[in-house]
Amino acid sequence: MLTTISSITIASADDFLPDLEKPDAMLNWQLGQKLTSTKPDLQITFYQAIEGHYSILSNAQFRFLENYPDDKIPTNEDLMIISEMSVLSAIADQQIDIQEALNNRLITINGDPDEVQIVKQWLKNSLG
Repeated sequence: MLTTISSITIASADDFLPDLEKPDAMLNWQLGQKLTSTKPDLQITFYQAIEGHYSILSNAQFRFLENYPDDKIPTNEDLMIISEMSVLSAIADQQIDIQEALNNRLITINGDPDEVQIVKQWLKNSLG
């Protein structure tokens, strides 16, 4: 996770990663359009590494993220995408591609190795 935080911070400082200019609600809707219809049938947590905010990837058609339950804390075994909304926005807007984001550790996926591969392939197919 620390590698992801430092990678995002450096990419932003070097202007490799553009500033997030969209409202969160608009980005949530845009990502929902691209991703929810093909989302694997897995419970996936999204952790905004710099903001320190957990969400659950939604199965709803027009919403990518849902609030994480207040009474739960993710475990190290949970399937989790670690990144920031600015990274997903840049990918959705084709300013960077998903493979670049993965290679540069702007996105890290933790969890069961088989499920991690499923999520990586899903993101590549949906955002590539």
